[in-house]
Amino acid sequence: MKKIFIALLLAIPMFLVATAMSSSAAQSSLEIRLVSTEGIALKEAATKSSETIRTLKKGEALKITNEVIAGWRKVQLDAYTYAYVNNTYLRQIAGYTVDMPAYGEMRLAASDTTFKTEPKQLTVSMKQNDIIVQRSNTAKSVLIETLAGHKGYVPNSSIKALEPTIRQVSLKDGIVVRENPSPKARVMYTLYPNTAVESYGQVPGGWRVIFHRTKVGYVAAEPMVAVKPVKRYIAVNKAEVRSVDSRSVDAVTDVLYRGVAVDAYPSSNGWSYIQNGSVTGYVPTSQLAATAQ
Repeated sequence: MKKIFIALLLAIPMFLVATAMSSSAAQSSLEIRLVSTEGIALKEAATKSSETIRTLKKGEALKITNEVIAGWRKVQLDAYTYAYVNNTYLRQIAGYTVDMPAYGEMRLAASDTTFKTEPKQLTVSMKQNDIIVQRSNTAKSVLIETLAGHKGYVPNSSIKALEPTIRQVSLKDGIVVRENPSPKARVMYTLYPNTAVESYGQVPGGWRVIFHRTKVGYVAAEPMVAVKPVKRYIAVNKAEVRSVDSRSVDAVTDVLYRGVAVDAYPSSNGWSYIQNGSVTGYVPTSQLAATAQ
């Protein structure tokens, strides 16, 4: 779900994923640089002989880390996967950085699948059409997390896309988000009235699965109503799109510029969930206007 300038659908080997997780913990923001030459190779490892994932176009924006290995710059493709590019061919954009989010993508199990958990290697299973979270991907497998909290690698063919619907809180006092689908489960926080969130269907017991503030949560299904967006335009020079509806969390995932049209779902907490192609997330409602400026 959420990229800067371009969407990268890439396959990265498993050992790079492990490296990526340790690196992301140490670095809080990433610099944006542009590819300066047409046809530069994006590599799986920091060597010229490693497999080429694809070739890059001149002017492509990449999120770079501060790690350079023998002239190869480590770049971030999503929250958990990394690749390498020759550092010579990256052009700096003065002062432009983006905070590193920590999120996954919601998926459905395509079939009944048994897998080993990481790191304890326990044997667990997921059932066809179970809702899961994809945390990263490799050439042949994906790291998934079940809603029960089990993490492990499964074949790419064992998961399929799950597109969200956008729903808003209809209760005037808001609604609590719980850690599990039970009235006795721990309350994580409260959603404000009219807050729009990504909904990924219902589970037994009258609970709706949502993905909000980079986490999976559960809310009572009935008060979450489907709504239509309103057309709005970015009214500031540069609007930072965040994965959470808060300035207190470093979670900038995209940037949109003045005059760009978006589908918006305003809420009473001063934030609007917006959509613009592959760009989705939250911006302050004050940065939106009813007409292009």
